[in-house]
Amino acid sequence: MSHRWSLRPGLALVCLLFACGAVLSVHARSVLPQSAAKSTSTNPQAKFTFDFGPAAPWTAPIHWRYNGAGEPQQFPTTLSVAALQNAMAKWSAVCNVAFVYDGPTAIPPRATVIDPIQGTVPDSINVIGWGAAAPFIAGAAGVTFPVPYLDDNGNITVGDADILLDNTGRIPSNGVLDQIALHEVGHMLGLGHSEILTSIMSGPPVAPYSGLSTLQTDDVRGCRCLYGPAPGQGAAYTCSLPKKVEFGDVPTGAQSTPQSFTIFNDGNVPLTVNDITSSGTELRLLGGCPAGIVLPPGARCTEQLAVVPASSGFRAEILTVATSDGNYPVPTTFNALSATAPHVAAVEYYNPVLDHYFVTWLANEIAILDAGVKIRNWVRTGRTFRAFPVEQAGASPVCRFYIPPDKGNSHFYGRGTAECTATAQNNPSFVLEDPAFMFMVLPAAGVCPVGTTPVYRVFSNRADANHRYMTDPALRDAMVATGWLAEGDGPDRVVMCAP
Repeated sequence: MSHRWSLRPGLALVCLLFACGAVLSVHARSVLPQSAAKSTSTNPQAKFTFDFGPAAPWTAPIHWRYNGAGEPQQFPTTLSVAALQNAMAKWSAVCNVAFVYDGPTAIPPRATVIDPIQGTVPDSINVIGWGAAAPFIAGAAGVTFPVPYLDDNGNITVGDADILLDNTGRIPSNGVLDQIALHEVGHMLGLGHSEILTSIMSGPPVAPYSGLSTLQTDDVRGCRCLYGPAPGQGAAYTCSLPKKVEFGDVPTGAQSTPQSFTIFNDGNVPLTVNDITSSGTELRLLGGCPAGIVLPPGARCTEQLAVVPASSGFRAEILTVATSDGNYPVPTTFNALSATAPHVAAVEYYNPVLDHYFVTWLANEIAILDAGVKIRNWVRTGRTFRAFPVEQAGASPVCRFYIPPDKGNSHFYGRGTAECTATAQNNPSFVLEDPAFMFMVLPAAGVCPVGTTPVYRVFSNRADANHRYMTDPALRDAMVATGWLAEGDGPDRVVMCAP
C-alpha cells in the first residue's frame, strides 16, 4: 500500500510536567479531510477526541524501535523499554490494538527520507527516544509526533508516530515515566485529549491533566471506538454521543428548539440504556430512548431534548446516559435571555504553543481567530460567558490591557474603574486597548446579584503572565490544582458577575 502523506509531519502532542507532580500535555491540532471512524456510528466525531479530528486508527500492528541515545542514567535501556512495553500492554488489554517491538535503533525520532515524487516525508519507522523537549514546547516531559497519511482508498490512518521523552530532568522518577509513557502511547495509537478530568488522556484545551497511571473508563471507551474490544472480549459501548449539546440563546420561560442525539451500540454484545437523567430541572427529555431499551450490536435509538429556562443567565446541566456499560456524561449549555438588556457571548480561546487563554466578544476578532490564517494556533475551548457590549444600569466597565512580550504577550481584563486604574499605575508598560471593552456586574463581598452568574479568574503565576476567566467553579479548582492562582472577592473568589 502506498503512503500519500497528508499535511505536515510536525503535528505534536506534548506532555508537560510541573513541579506539583501533575502530568500535563498540550495537543496541537491540524485540520484534515473528513474520513470514516473505526466505529460504525453515524457520528464518528462525537464523544471521543482523536489525533486528527476524524478517527484515524492504525490498520496493522504498530511496530516500533527504541533509541537509547541520550537516555538518563536512571533510565537504562532495559528499564525504559520495559516501561514502554508495560504502557502498551495496558492499552492492548482493553482494545484490539497490537504493538511489536523491533529492537534498538540508531535512527532518531522524527527522521525523514527523500521520496522521488513527494520529496521529504517521514520515514515510516516509529522511534521512541530521548532528547530535549523544550524546543517543541517549553516545560514538556514528552512529545508525540503522529503523522496522518491517505491510503489508496482515500481514508486517513496513522502512518508514523515517534515519541520524544525529555532527558533534561522533566521525568524525575520511574512513576512519572510510567505516567508519561501511558499518556503518550495513547496519542501514538490515535487518541487525542479527553474532556473527562479523571482519565489518562485528559488534557487542554478542554480539561486539565490527571497524572494517573492506570487506564480509566473514558480511555477504554475511546480506544475501543478506534479499534474495538480486545480479542475474545465481549463489550457494549457507544461512540456516537456528542461532546456537548448547545442550545444557544433561549428566552426565559420558553422552550428551546429541540435537539437530539443518537445512542448507537458500537460493541459486540447488547447495550442496555437504563435511564437518561439531568443534573438540573430546566432540561426536558422528549423521548426516543425509553428506560430499559436494549440495543443489539449495530442498533440505535435517538433521544430528543429541549430546555425551558426558569430565569436569565448562562447555565450548564449534565445529562447522564446510564447504560449497562456505565454512565456517559454529556454536558448541555444554554443562555437564558431576559427581556431587558442585550448581551453578547464572550468566547474563550486557547493557544497550545503559548499555553495561554484569551477571551473576546468582538465579531472581527472571533473571525480572525477561527480562520487561523492571520493569527495562528488559537482554538475555541467551547466555553463562553455573557457580557454587556454597552453600558447598562448596575454594570461596571471591564477594561482590556495588552501585556507586552517581556511580561507575557497576553491580555488582562480589569473589572471596574478602580482595578483598571491601579493596573495602569502599577504596570506602565501595559497597553490599554479599551477602557470599556465590555460591561459586567461587580459582586458584593464575593456575592453576585440574583439572576447573574459568578465569573472566576485564575492567574498562571508564571513569568509569561496569563489569566483565564470561567463560570465553572470545578474548572477553577482544577486550574488551581495545577499551580494557577485564584483571584477575586469573598470565600468563593468571585471576580465579576455575568448577566
